[in-house]
Amino acid sequence: MSAGLTRSTDNYRPDVDGLRAVAVLLVMLYHAGFGWITGGFIGVDVFFVISGYVIARQSLELHSRGRFSAADFYARRARRILPPLLLMLIAVSIAAWFLLLPRDLVRFCDSLVASVAFSSNIFFWLQSGYFAPESDEQLLLHTWSLAVEEQFYLLWPIVVYFLGRLSPARARALVLGCLVSAFVAAAWAAFKAPSASFYLAPARAWEFMVGVLLALPGMPAVNRQSSGAVLRAVGLGLIAISSIVIDAKSSFPGIGALIPCAGAALVIYGGSVSPTSPTLLSRPIFVLIGQISFGLYLWHWPLFALHRYITLREPEWWEGVGLLLLTFLLATISWVWVERPVRSRVPLPALRWVILKHAVAAILLTLAGGLIIRHFGGSPLRVPAEIQILQEIARDYGPLRHCLREGGSLPGRDECKFGYPGGNPIWVMWGDSHASQAVAGIAPVLQKRGITAVQWTKGACAPLPGFHASDAPGAWPPCAQFNALAERELVTHAEIRTIVLSANWLALAKSDEHLDIAMAMLDQLLRRLASAGKRVLLVGQLPAFAQSPPDCLARRARLGLAISHCGQVSRHHGLGRTVDNVNARLSTLLARHPGVKLLEPTPHFCSRDSCSAKLDDEVAFMDEGHIGGAGAVKLFERMALGQWIDSDVPAARHRDGGDGVELRND
Repeated sequence: MSAGLTRSTDNYRPDVDGLRAVAVLLVMLYHAGFGWITGGFIGVDVFFVISGYVIARQSLELHSRGRFSAADFYARRARRILPPLLLMLIAVSIAAWFLLLPRDLVRFCDSLVASVAFSSNIFFWLQSGYFAPESDEQLLLHTWSLAVEEQFYLLWPIVVYFLGRLSPARARALVLGCLVSAFVAAAWAAFKAPSASFYLAPARAWEFMVGVLLALPGMPAVNRQSSGAVLRAVGLGLIAISSIVIDAKSSFPGIGALIPCAGAALVIYGGSVSPTSPTLLSRPIFVLIGQISFGLYLWHWPLFALHRYITLREPEWWEGVGLLLLTFLLATISWVWVERPVRSRVPLPALRWVILKHAVAAILLTLAGGLIIRHFGGSPLRVPAEIQILQEIARDYGPLRHCLREGGSLPGRDECKFGYPGGNPIWVMWGDSHASQAVAGIAPVLQKRGITAVQWTKGACAPLPGFHASDAPGAWPPCAQFNALAERELVTHAEIRTIVLSANWLALAKSDEHLDIAMAMLDQLLRRLASAGKRVLLVGQLPAFAQSPPDCLARRARLGLAISHCGQVSRHHGLGRTVDNVNARLSTLLARHPGVKLLEPTPHFCSRDSCSAKLDDEVAFMDEGHIGGAGAVKLFERMALGQWIDSDVPAARHRDGGDGVELRND
């Protein structure tokens, strides 16, 4: 989020700083957890429109006078962005050293390097995925938008020189054509590749172009104060509506981003009738907040992320208010003692090389520090050995984590085999990420008995053809394709004799009606598999916890806080009660399918009143719901999977004389 125009600028528009205030307040209130602002993140899109307008207006005016140069442009950007940004990065790095565990400090250093290189949007996009770290705990996650903006600035001088050669009419036509094309591409990407469209600059380019279009010469003028007032009111209304209608489940950015961007455009356009006339957004309070909006954006996210990291929960309302007040204090300090002095005290020509030298030195030092700490693994000697062990448990992924499919296809014939290495698969593990983690426990049992299996898993995709459990945009089509293909392959291949169904069945219990539909579809699937002559094992629902047990234990122990509640859940309410309800429904259903073997995990973790994340006094879970690899080995030993196989002669045979299973992905 670029900083606002200074008052010494001839074309200063206080209402634009007021619009910045609206944008940053929406973002901050959303991150503070005020539930009624479900779409406060649209403030970032408003910022992009403002940036496009302000930068285009300044640059094109300078170009028309023959005074625009790329060197001056980059120097101005560096003067406004680098000092407060580097101050925030240094302060957060110090906090990270003292508060983050080694594994988390390594990730922080990676993001720090990406942030100073203005590529953090690419970094966080590459980090996204099913088992990616909690984004709400990434201290520099908010720098993705700064990276997008800087990438826009990188190309902007070329655009200025090109537009300057065109007539106003041709320039408007070109920008409008690019805007429409970029918007269509972004709307498509929001559905097909939601993570990429969220983080990467091409999907946001049209938002900058909206602002650029408003700044081009020859735009039709708003001649009447009343017309301008109506446009501003409608624009603010669109921004307000989108902030409470859009939410995290919306396909965004894309068509949904059109509403707040159109609102921002109307506010800017409506204010052009008389930029200095008093309006709501030009009131001193809004102007002041707008002027410190860059600092507010920089400081608010690390504070909230650190709170979530330490407490492993969202802030209470009073905590949110306190963090917001602290944000205003830090942003004001940054504005008074860093941003304003750097902008106003030294003329630009004299300051250009000073900025460059100091900025390069600060960036290199930050890069060096981040890379050194990363090289030494986050300095694990800072924490006791038992905390390091908990960190390892928190990343104890199953042996075939890479077999969690991204799209709707099945893996290749030999890509995801486990158990006996020399045979053809006659068992299939079918399910979601919970099934993938369970493989660690099943694999040694099968290997000991000479049985070869294959893993067919997709994250957030329960093995229920036709059922949709995930709310993630774009998740349903590939899940449906994956499950339909899996069932077809299972039914048509006689070589596959035994199927293990495992999933986060808890995700099916969003409501009683939702769970009823899921159980009915599972009943139908079991009937179809039985008709095809398949044996089925079904792994019941694991206990679930409000917080990741190893993270809770490690972080709170590191800070000397109480750990008694970590890895514990009551069976009488909340998650514990829901887990018991789901398992009861599974047991009732399988009573109608006597040929299906139910493996029940909860008796091995739970007493009458509560469930623990430990087996043999060691943490078995890697996060809130996934069992770790070592925990899975212990669990399947206790659930007597080996004894069931040994008592079931057909299931124990691994050679059938055939050529194995040839998987098809068409």
